[in-house]
Amino acid sequence: MRRLTRSTFALFVLSAAAPYAVAEDVLVVDAAGGGDFLDLQPAIDAADQRDTILVRGGDYGGFTVVNKSLNLVADVAVTPHVQGAATVADLPAGRDVSVSGLDFDAGLEVRDCVASVLFVECTFFDPTPGYGEHTHRVVGCEDATFARCALLGRAGLSDLWCGDIYDGSDGGHGLLVLDSTLTMYAC
Repeated sequence: MRRLTRSTFALFVLSAAAPYAVAEDVLVVDAAGGGDFLDLQPAIDAADQRDTILVRGGDYGGFTVVNKSLNLVADVAVTPHVQGAATVADLPAGRDVSVSGLDFDAGLEVRDCVASVLFVECTFFDPTPGYGEHTHRVVGCEDATFARCALLGRAGLSDLWCGDIYDGSDGGHGLLVLDSTLTMYAC
């Protein structure tokens, strides 16, 4: 049996799950300067409905997508790292968002979305060692899907907590889901 590459799988899932998400334009984000934008947020702000943002390898700040249908797709050569908080919010019906191949190092929040939100082959790290933290969350969403993603809770680090050392050896949540419909495939 032939194994699907990351980009082939991502295109398959995106086309099967969201046939209406045909790209209008492709905007290229490259932290090294070889694209249309140096960071994600300016590309998201400039994008029109249903545009695709191709993200080349590098470290990027956080971003916010509100009320906009977009495809964020990593270039397969090197995995891009989102080092600031990322938010996808307030998507009405038909304003679907898909994200493929990004590493999220500082938190993701998906909230109040009627439209579909799809993550394919993304990795979500929880860098917060404090007790009770939920860095990645899906709240109030009707259709969120994670396919072939890794959701990693706290790494069990020790932390100073209320004057005592909190032993985080139990790790933590990889994803908090409240009042949402969530589907996970091979995560």
